[in-house]
Formats: sequence, C-alpha cells, structure tokens
Amino acid sequence: MKHRVSFGIAVTLLVGVCAGVGCFPSAGNSLEVPQGLARPKVVLAVGTMEPSEVVDVGAQVSGQIKRFGTDARGKGKPIDFGSPVKEGTVLAVIDSTRHEVKRTKARADLKRAEGGLLLAQARLRLAERELERAEKADSPDVAVAKATVEVAKAAIVVEEGTVAQAKAGLELAELDLGHCTIRSPVAGIVIDRRVNVGQIVRSSLEAPSLFLIARDLKKLQIWAAVKEADAVHIAKGQSVTFTVDAYPGRKFGGKVADDQPRLKATIGKEKVTYTVVIDVDNSDGKLLPYLTAMVAIQVEGKKE
Repeated sequence: MKHRVSFGIAVTLLVGVCAGVGCFPSAGNSLEVPQGLARPKVVLAVGTMEPSEVVDVGAQVSGQIKRFGTDARGKGKPIDFGSPVKEGTVLAVIDSTRHEVKRTKARADLKRAEGGLLLAQARLRLAERELERAEKADSPDVAVAKATVEVAKAAIVVEEGTVAQAKAGLELAELDLGHCTIRSPVAGIVIDRRVNVGQIVRSSLEAPSLFLIARDLKKLQIWAAVKEADAVHIAKGQSVTFTVDAYPGRKFGGKVADDQPRLKATIGKEKVTYTVVIDVDNSDGKLLPYLTAMVAIQVEGKKE
C-alpha cells in the first residue's frame, strides 16, 4: 500500500513539473521542428574528371576495317589515342568492295528502268498513231485504239515510278559507299579507339561505337558524388577547390555548373548519392580526363 501511494505522488509531481516548464503542448498548438540549423560550410566529395562534350563516332555500314586515317602530328602514324582531329578528318576506312558491287547493280537497275520507260513511250506513240488512223478511216476499232492509248499512258506512269525507285536505289548505294570512309564530325582529340585494322563492324539499329572524340579538353567537368544530406545545399556558381593524386599538394579551382544536382540518384546498400557537375578551366592542359578528384564545395554558411 505504501508503494502505491509513493508511485501516485511521483506521477503527480512529474505532471506538475511538466506543466510548469511546458513539456506538453497547449491546446491547439503542435510540436515544431527546431529552427536556425546552419548549412555546412564545406561539402566534401569524390568525383571524376570528364570531358565537357564527348562525341561517339560509329559506323553506318557493315564491313571490315581496312585502315585508319593519318595522325595530324605527322610521321605517318595512324589515328590513335590522343590524335588531334579536325571536322572531316578521315578516322577509318571500311572495305568497300561489297558496296561498290551494290552501286554497280544499282546503276544497271537504273539503266533497265530508263529503257523500260523509253519502250513505254514508244508504245504510246504507236498507239496514238493507230488511233489517228482509225479515226480518219472511221473504223469500228476507234474505241479499241483509244483504250490502247490509255493503257500505254498508264504503262508510262508505272515505268516512271520504276525509274524513280532505281534512282533512289543508286543514291542509297552511293551514300553507303561514302559511309565506308568514316570522318570526324567535329574538331577535337581522340580519347578512345575501340577497333583495330581487320576487325569487322556491323551496323544495326544501334551503330557500333568506334571512336570517342572530346571536343575541347581545355574545358573539363568533375562529376562528383555528393551525399544526400549535403546535396540539398548545392547551388550554381558555388566555388570549388579540388586536388588530384597526379599533382600532390596542388589545388585547382572550379564552379558548380548547375542549379541543383542531377536528380537521378545512385542508390547503394548504405547510402544515396547525387551527381554534382563542376566546371573546370583546363587551359594549361595539366588535367587529364578521368582523373579522380577530391572535391571541397564552398557552401554558404547563412541560416536557413
């Protein structure tokens, strides 16, 4: 009995203390999240140096790689990793034998179609003369002659379509033959060559990738993996310092490129990260694509 009385007294005292200091919300009020939490001043992350723009060059026709273009740096070397290229530079040549045969066949098809058109035109002229003769002679065959003329006219329309189709076939064959020479669509530097001489490439709905060309290595980007708790504090224009193992003790600078991290998150077993893109000036050419960068993003320290 004494224990029950003591317990009741304790509960009464606890309720009284809480009522005095405000442990419980008053009627009509709800609990609020504490305000005034500061942003982190620096967000640390690890990223990879990436070319700001990469062009993936593929093959539009199938065939065997016969040779590569010539490296602009001279000495007769073929196009390879690190080769500078201009727009239109020959990167590789595919064996064109099959495509030359197709062009020859397309030319023959066009000649045959043109001959068929000439023959149809000649038949129309004959039919028109027969119609004139029948009309002058007031022959009962006038109706038949008129029908023959109409048939001849229809045959010309058909043959004209055949000629147009043959011309398109020849244009396609010449286009495929031209695609046997693979040229660079942009000026830049070859950062990857994915084929060798003698290798057979096959075109399909997804053209095989043969070369990767970076348009301008003087402008690089860092794709940094930022933790979800820090990603919400990232904003465009924030200053960034970073280091790479290739230059111990040296700090490089950059700026956050986008208003927010890329929304496609990487979800791991224990963490979620977002990609933050950082623009880097590489005018001196010291930095190379795909170096690992240790990044420090300067985040504003104002109150939220």
